[in-house]
Amino acid sequence: MKEKFAKDLKPGEKVTEFFALRKSELLEKDGKFRLKIELGDTSGRIDAVWWDVSKEDAEQASVGSIVKVRGVISSFQDKPQIRVERMRTAVRYIQEKVGKDM
Repeated sequence: MKEKFAKDLKPGEKVTEFFALRKSELLEKDGKFRLKIELGDTSGRIDAVWWDVSKEDAEQASVGSIVKVRGVISSFQDKPQIRVERMRTAVRYIQEKVGKDM
């Protein structure tokens, strides 16, 4: 059951939750990658950024998939934003929990 919704997230909070991946853009600067993301749920949308992400991790999920995100809520341009620490698809999360290939 979902505990934290996008519209309720406040700067300083930690979050580990499932969201729909609505947008994803991999950006590179000076040989380092960051992933600019838009996540959503039934309450609304929230921007997110994953700094120093590997290209492989960034490409694991496609727009429209359900992802489990762990991160900290910060503020960017007076709007809440998730600083992603880890993200994986719901399918991958289930595989790791169950320990089986699906």
